[in-house]
Amino acid sequence: MKTIFTLFPEMLNLNGDSANSFVLQKNFEWMGEQAQSVSVATESQLLELLRLVKSSETGIFVTIGHGSAAAMQALAAHDALIRDLLEAIIESKTPAIVVGSALKWANVNAGSKSDRRSEFVVATSSAEDWPSNALGYLNSDLELPPVSVESNVILTLLHGPFFAKNPSWVERVVRLMGAENSSSESKEVADGFVEEIWRLEANH
Repeated sequence: MKTIFTLFPEMLNLNGDSANSFVLQKNFEWMGEQAQSVSVATESQLLELLRLVKSSETGIFVTIGHGSAAAMQALAAHDALIRDLLEAIIESKTPAIVVGSALKWANVNAGSKSDRRSEFVVATSSAEDWPSNALGYLNSDLELPPVSVESNVILTLLHGPFFAKNPSWVERVVRLMGAENSSSESKEVADGFVEEIWRLEANH
């Protein structure tokens, strides 16, 4: 059983980023693999997830989405614990995705803020063994690469949700979680929609 954990899915979902968990779960289902999605929304649940990650539990994935300024303020009491969790995720090479404002917990150096960019972009990535580009909507004033990878953690400013528009990144995560990618009629239909989205948005 693969388990996909989503941190505070109601609060860290400003641009639908929690749906990355749903997209990953659907891909496993299309492959005939059992997968469950688990919400992490309390201190005790954070501590249990931290324990699992530190024990090098396999077959798990963690989604941390983008939240509004109000949501980030409301979660401030959990800042230290979430930072500890992300540090453990990076050290253990647990696959994860961290989006937008949640990057502050990954101790990413955002540098100085610039003028806000609000546009569809095809971002490049030089991370070894990962896809070389990704499509998404960039709506940020942070001086950061739109997508990068640390250990097995995807760090991105792109919304979409990210996995819905970038199936090659999903395939990489599936392999990291110990499963073999396989095709199905449902996946082929979904990939057809993705091709059309790229055609429309990549040159927007």
